[in-house]
Amino acid sequence: MWRLWASLVVILLTLQISGAENVTHPVVFVPGSMCSVIEVKINTTIQKRCPTDLHDTWSVLWINPKFFLHLECMEDVMTMVFDSQKGEYINAPGVEIRTTNFGSFSGLLPEYMYLSFEHFVSKFEKAGYTRDINLLAAPYDWRRAAIMLPEFFQDFKQLIETAYVNNSNQKVYLIGHSTGPSMILYFLSTYVDQNWKDTYLQGLISLSGNYAGEVDNYEQIISGVVPFFPNASSKLFQSFDFFAWLLPNPKVYGSRDLIFGPSRNYSAMDTPSLLKDLGAEGLAYLYSNYSTLTQDLPPPNVDVHCFYGENISTPIGYSYSNFDKPATNTHKGPGDGEQDDTTNHSCEIWAKTQDPKYKFEMKAFPGVKHIDLPGNSDVLQTIIGIVTSQ
Repeated sequence: MWRLWASLVVILLTLQISGAENVTHPVVFVPGSMCSVIEVKINTTIQKRCPTDLHDTWSVLWINPKFFLHLECMEDVMTMVFDSQKGEYINAPGVEIRTTNFGSFSGLLPEYMYLSFEHFVSKFEKAGYTRDINLLAAPYDWRRAAIMLPEFFQDFKQLIETAYVNNSNQKVYLIGHSTGPSMILYFLSTYVDQNWKDTYLQGLISLSGNYAGEVDNYEQIISGVVPFFPNASSKLFQSFDFFAWLLPNPKVYGSRDLIFGPSRNYSAMDTPSLLKDLGAEGLAYLYSNYSTLTQDLPPPNVDVHCFYGENISTPIGYSYSNFDKPATNTHKGPGDGEQDDTTNHSCEIWAKTQDPKYKFEMKAFPGVKHIDLPGNSDVLQTIIGIVTSQ
C-alpha cells in the first residue's frame, strides 16, 4: 500500500511541476492609432449626407468599404465638434461611436491583422497561447487623447486583473505598438500604483512606442494626408484631440525646425503658434493641457523591453508653400519609415530614471519597417522568448 501512496505522491508532484512549466504569462496587446475597429450609429435625419439605410443601427465605420462610397458621410460622422462650454470635443450631432470586442483581437482591423498580426497571433498560438484566454487585445477610440478615455482605462485595468486570475495568477505582459505604448504609459502613470504594477504585471514590451509624439502627425493636421483615407480634410484631423496629445514633444525635439511654412518655420516648441496659424482653435485650446499628459516620460517602473526598427528613410520635417495644400517637400532622416529615431529612442531615458530593480532593454531591428515590426519573425522570436521565460 505504501508503494501505491508513494507512486501517487510522485505523480502529483510531477503534474504540479509540469503544470508550472507550462503556465505562460498572459499577454494584453494595445494596437497603434487607427488600428481598432470603430462602429457608428447615425441619426440620418440629422446627418443628411448619410444613406438612410444606416439610420439608427450600429454599423462598422472603420474600415467599411460602404463608407468609402459615401466619403462625405464618413467624414461628417468621424469629425468631432468642439463644445466651448465643456472645453472639449464631442461627437457630431446624431452620432454615437464605439469600439467593439474589447479584450479580443477581433476588435482590431482585419487589414491590420493581415499586415502584421496574422503572424503575431500565429506565432503566439504555436507557443501555446490561446486567443481570448491568455492572448488578449484592447481596442480604443483612436481619435481621442488618452485623458478622454476613462472608460477604456477602467476596462483595461479589469482586463489585466481578470487575465491574471484566469491564468493561475500569472503576471501579465503588456505589449503595445506605435501609439499603444503611449496609451500604456499613461495608464501606468495615472490609473495604478506601484503595488498594483508589482502584483499584476510582468513587464512592458514596447514596439516603436511614439512616447515623444510623431513628426508625421503634423502632416495630418496641416494637409489631411493619410494614405488609406482618400480626400480627407485637415479639419477632420484637427477635430481629433489625439493630436493635442501626441504631436512632437518639445522637451525631446527641442528647437529644431520641423515645419517649414509659407511665412515662418516651426519647431516642436512652436506648436501652439502653428495650431493658431492653422486655425485649429480647439486643438490650440487643449494643447497646453493634453500635450503634458506624458510629456515628462514618467518611468513605467516595470520591466521594459523597448524595440524599434531603424536604418529606413523617415519623415523628419515638411515644407509648405501653402497650408491648404500637401507638403512641397518631405525632409527625410533615420527611423523606421514612419517614426524617426528621436521618438523611437525616447524610451532610453528610463535607463536612468527607472527604479534599477526593474529590467530595461533597448533593441533595434535594422531594416524593419514600422508597420511590419509586430509581425517580423526576428521580433516575434525575441518577444516569445521573453514572455515564455519563467
